[in-house]
Amino acid sequence: MSDTSIENRKPELVRLPAEDLRSNEAVQALLSDPLPTVVAMVTAALASGRQDVILGGGRLVQAILKGRTLKFFGEQLNDLLKKGKIREDYAETKYGFPSLVELMTAIDSDATDEDKLRAAKAMFVALNAPNAPESEAQLRYQLLRLVLKLTGSQLVLLGACFTLFKRRAFGTDNQRTAVQWLEVVGNLIGHRVYPLIELDEQVLAQNGIISDRTYSDRSGVLNLNTARLTELGIKLGELIETYSPDLER
Repeated sequence: MSDTSIENRKPELVRLPAEDLRSNEAVQALLSDPLPTVVAMVTAALASGRQDVILGGGRLVQAILKGRTLKFFGEQLNDLLKKGKIREDYAETKYGFPSLVELMTAIDSDATDEDKLRAAKAMFVALNAPNAPESEAQLRYQLLRLVLKLTGSQLVLLGACFTLFKRRAFGTDNQRTAVQWLEVVGNLIGHRVYPLIELDEQVLAQNGIISDRTYSDRSGVLNLNTARLTELGIKLGELIETYSPDLER
């Protein structure tokens, strides 16, 4: 096979990078390009030794990711409104516009944590859904703000605990150790790097989402019948699971 045919099969990399990749026009042009093309163009510009890219390469890729994430959220929001998944006058409610500000601020500050943003979007829908009880508005807004304090891996751990709770995985057995809880959770999450799980476990416990460990050596756990989820954790897990499907387009 000739070198020419190989070149023809590569992604669209023939378009030369803009004179100034840091410019607003260049960033806007890259928002709609396939991500492999964007990465290839930025990589080529870095490899060429271009001073503008070397000095501002990190800011450039952050701006591209942030722009793509905001653009996608705008499309999701428009779709949610069209399908009646959120109320048309949500911005006029007490927590509607503040929740939009909170969510867009999160995207602006860290667009890389997809698991966190997905959970936060689900809580945004939960707060602004047409059928959302007015009596729960403040609660749901507080839960949205709680989600924004967490990381994606901590929310994955919450989701795993909620799945185990629904399955009644531990039955009524409250005699298991923390290590046994870690083993079950690790199997569900997909890894057994327990120190990482324990870091997230501590944060969830500090925020009242799961029960803390017991005994002086912290070898015991409580509330295994709910996979250690507290009432707060169960409510949060229910809302995220209920409203996440609305984000599908």
